[in-house]
Amino acid sequence: MPVRLNLIAAACNTSYAIGYEGRLPWDCLPNEYAYFKRMVLNCPSSKKNVLIFGPKTFAETKHIISDDRIVAIIISRSLPSSYGEENGAIVVRSLNEACEQIEQIEDTVNAVWVCGGVPIYKMALASPNFHRLYLTRIMHEFPGDRFFPQVDWTTMIQVTATDNDARVSTDWQVENGIQYQFCVYKRIDG
Repeated sequence: MPVRLNLIAAACNTSYAIGYEGRLPWDCLPNEYAYFKRMVLNCPSSKKNVLIFGPKTFAETKHIISDDRIVAIIISRSLPSSYGEENGAIVVRSLNEACEQIEQIEDTVNAVWVCGGVPIYKMALASPNFHRLYLTRIMHEFPGDRFFPQVDWTTMIQVTATDNDARVSTDWQVENGIQYQFCVYKRIDG
């Protein structure tokens, strides 16, 4: 069975800002971050979740990867494999190589999550292995210098509540006066 890539991100609704000065543009949405962690870290005890990162995103989030049910894959053309070994991750050169690594352990894999950054999201969106986009739409504009890649929304459809992942609330969330919504999209032909 081909690897199914789930992308997960939070972005400002208009600008699609996802990063600012090497971190998230917001620090006032701890429940949104808890949602991210719940989605990517939870899996049955007999399985593993695979998290795919670029090197910067991995460096920012590696503190959450302490569970032996997580396989971290870093896509980088320049990092040595020893960096991965030192940090409990696998370093590969491409998304195709990441998928090949996942196929070798597919019987133990629960879900594959693409966690960023921007170049990794672009690769995954263009991949035939793209499955779903879990996008938190934040209804507030924060400063940003990293932006989620452009999506051709004419090729996507929002997954309905009945088809949706039961862990994803479709209700509007409000936290510290900021409104946001968890949305799930798939390709129209997928």
